Amino acid sequence: RGLTEHRRLTFRGGRTGEPRFVGDRLVYLEDCADRRASLRTVGLAGGADRRLAELLGGGTLAVSSDGRTAVVSQKLLHRQFYLRDDLHRVDLASGRLEQLTFGARATEPDLSPDGQRIVAVRRTGGGRNELAWMPSRGGTLETLYVPAEGCTVSRPRWSPDGTRIAFSEHRGSGRDIRVLDLATGAVTDVTRDRAIDLEPAFDPSGRYLLFASDRTG
Repeated sequence: RGLTEHRRLTFRGGRTGEPRFVGDRLVYLEDCADRRASLRTVGLAGGADRRLAELLGGGTLAVSSDGRTAVVSQKLLHRQFYLRDDLHRVDLASGRLEQLTFGARATEPDLSPDGQRIVAVRRTGGGRNELAWMPSRGGTLETLYVPAEGCTVSRPRWSPDGTRIAFSEHRGSGRDIRVLDLATGAVTDVTRDRAIDLEPAFDPSGRYLLFASDRTG
């Protein structure tokens, strides 16, 4: 149907991002220089923009399919000297923040459709990273997928049926969209070219992936 004109929903300035749908609203992160970072919500028609929880800093965001829980990554001081990304669970009704990982270097979380597991990107040192997952109530992050030497992964997103995870992988001169089958461990290329393909997300049917790309120049 052609291009859709955008409509501005937030007017607070600073860094806003990570929007996720919750019913007729969006939940998003705000990180500004003159106030504490926060998890906020705004109506899809605009207006009624309010804070859900105060955060320790900006990061990345996932929201459960029932709209009751969020998982955010934040940079925290770890063992006095290290700044590490860790995952936190947020109760969207009360704003209560609970730390799930400690010094894990975990970011870019996404919650499974049944709300039972979190997938995230974990940095493993030496410029490398991997996909890892853990129970959503807390526990140990376990390795799920390790890219080849010289490759890195980003932005994992669950399929609506919870059987696959899409992600972007940097390989050679471009970034490609790939899909991991959780039952078999097989990884399938959705794109493989010189374009920079980012931010994959399944449509509600699970048949299609939306993603950002510079392929048109």
